[in-house]
Amino acid sequence: MNEDLPMMDFPAIAYALRLYLQEAMDLLSQKLGIADPDIGFDRDVQGWNATGTFDVYQFQDKTQILYVSPIALRLSKLSRIPTADLAGAIVDELYGLGEERYPEIKLYFTIKVAERGWIHWHLSDLAISAWLQGLVEGEGLESQKSKVKSQKKKALGQGGRGEKVASVLSTEGVANQDSAIFTIQYAHARCCSLLRMAHREGAIALAEADAEMTPTHWCIVSPKPIPWLTGEKKLRLIHPAERTLISSLFVLLDTLYCPSSSGRAIDWQKIALDLGQTFETFYSRCRIWGEVKTEDPHLSQARLGLFAATQPFLRLLLEDFLAVSAPLEL
Repeated sequence: MNEDLPMMDFPAIAYALRLYLQEAMDLLSQKLGIADPDIGFDRDVQGWNATGTFDVYQFQDKTQILYVSPIALRLSKLSRIPTADLAGAIVDELYGLGEERYPEIKLYFTIKVAERGWIHWHLSDLAISAWLQGLVEGEGLESQKSKVKSQKKKALGQGGRGEKVASVLSTEGVANQDSAIFTIQYAHARCCSLLRMAHREGAIALAEADAEMTPTHWCIVSPKPIPWLTGEKKLRLIHPAERTLISSLFVLLDTLYCPSSSGRAIDWQKIALDLGQTFETFYSRCRIWGEVKTEDPHLSQARLGLFAATQPFLRLLLEDFLAVSAPLEL
C-alpha cells in the first residue's frame, strides 16, 4: 500500500518538474556567476516561461512514465558551457534540492542525463501511486479551479473552437448521437455506473453513491488509500492498457495546469475523445469482476481507482470545455 508517503503539493507532474528546474537553475546561475538576464528565464512560476526554457514533455512509453527536458540544450550556448556538463550540473542541483527542500524528488524520480544532454525524469511506482491517489481524492482538479477556468476561457477564444462550436456540439452532437461526443459521454456513464455497482457489491465504498446528480468526483472512502502498490512497493497496474490510461491522465493534468509555451490552440474535443477511447480500451482488456475480484481483490480495487480518477476528467471536459452533459447513465 502507500501509507506514510508524502503527497505531492503540485497538481500536475510537469508543474512540479518546471518548479524544480527553475529553482535548480536559480542556484546554479549563482554558483557559475551567470546573470539571470543572460539565461533569460522567468521567475514567475505561475506564468511559466514564454521562451519554453522550462518546458518538460512526457515521452510516450508503454513500460514507464518518462518526462524529458531540453533545458541544457537551450541554455548551453547562452552560458558557454558544454551541454553535457551543464545537464550534469543541473541534475546535481536537482538532487541537492531533494536533500534540502523537496524530499519527494529522491523518492519519486530517477533523474539522468541522456543522449545529447536531454534530462530524463523516470517516475517511480511510488510517484505514480501518489499522483493517482491525489486524483482519486480530487486534488488534481478541485484544488485549482482558477487554472481550469483560465484554460476554458482560452479554449473559447482560440483557433475557432469557441462558444459556437460548443453550442453545435451540445445540440446537434447529442441529438444525433454524434460519434465523438457519444463516445465520451458513454465512457463517463460507464465510469459512474460501474463505480456504483462496485459500491453496492462491497468492493469499494463511495461517499455519495446514491446521489441523483453526478458528484464532481466519485470519492472512494474505502479502501483509503487505494492499494495501488504491492507489498514490495511495486505498482499493481502493469497491463499496457492500464499504463496507457495512467499516462493519458497525467498528460491531461499537464495540459490543464501548465500548457506548452508554443501557444497552439488546444483541441479539447480530440483530447476528450482520446481519453474516452483509452478508457474503453482499458475497461475491455482489464477485468474487475469474476476471478480478478475473488483471487486478487486489491488489483480489482486498483482498477476501480482508475475509474474514479478518470471520471472527473471526463466530466470536466464534457461540461466545461464541450458544453454538453455528463450523464450518469445512457
